[in-house]
Amino acid sequence: MTKVLISGASGFVGSNLKVQLQDVKISTLGRSENDNFSWENLNSESLDGTDVIIHLAGLAHDTNNSLFNSKDYYSVNVELTRTLYDAFTLSKAKVFIFTSTIKAEGVSANELTINGHERVFNGGYALSKRLAEEYILSNLPQDKKVYILRPCMIHGSNNKGNLNLLFQYIRKGFPFPLGSFENRRSFLFVDNLSFVVQKLLEGNIPSGRYNIADDGELSTIEVVKLIDLVLEKNTNIWNIPKSLILVLAKFGDLLKLSQFNSNILFKLTSDQQVDNSKIMQLLSIEKLPISIREGIIRTIKSF
Repeated sequence: MTKVLISGASGFVGSNLKVQLQDVKISTLGRSENDNFSWENLNSESLDGTDVIIHLAGLAHDTNNSLFNSKDYYSVNVELTRTLYDAFTLSKAKVFIFTSTIKAEGVSANELTINGHERVFNGGYALSKRLAEEYILSNLPQDKKVYILRPCMIHGSNNKGNLNLLFQYIRKGFPFPLGSFENRRSFLFVDNLSFVVQKLLEGNIPSGRYNIADDGELSTIEVVKLIDLVLEKNTNIWNIPKSLILVLAKFGDLLKLSQFNSNILFKLTSDQQVDNSKIMQLLSIEKLPISIREGIIRTIKSF
């Protein structure tokens, strides 16, 4: 039986992955007394008997843009990843899976500069993930498999993310005022992510960096209509001019309104289309088990 070590196993993705992975023996890495492995005692010898390492632990994106600074992101997302990856390369484990983010695609690792022996780090979540990616890719063992997964927005049962916030808004009966905006966004249902991880463990896919997303895209208005479907409602969608909405968002910035500001407007109306064709072709599958609409509906029903 394959022995899998998961860091961050108590998080949203980790807890779902533990349920979905089949025919494996799972152990966990963390700082809790309930974890099988401790970060403080981690080395290649402690990984003896481990076949696969799935690295989920990390400092997540700060939706308030205020809680964490660059040093926080670097110490957790880069340094911890480097510690675990170094132990992996010296161990007998054969597979390393690192969950990055699609946001890392838009930043450059050159934003980290070396001034003598001092690291100068300018940026947050996305850059820290990109730096971790680059460290891994700089040392790919020939006799092991290393996968960097770049998921888009992950959702699932009881996830407390942006979908939940939109659901709560629609449930209260408010009109949706952003009907004049047209966008296309990719989503990733957590069960589909677990399916891809399971397939990576079963197959012989080349090491590399892979985008992960559900098949197809949805607009925010389509998501609102799926929420309506679950709630049996009919939300009024207002086509307020974009120029007025942009002005209101700026006022939200000035007044420090958490309910509506430029950041929230961007999340609700921007495009983010993720191409998953590379990993799909290598896995020899035409479509993921759960459609993008069914995944959204399952998540909404859990709220």
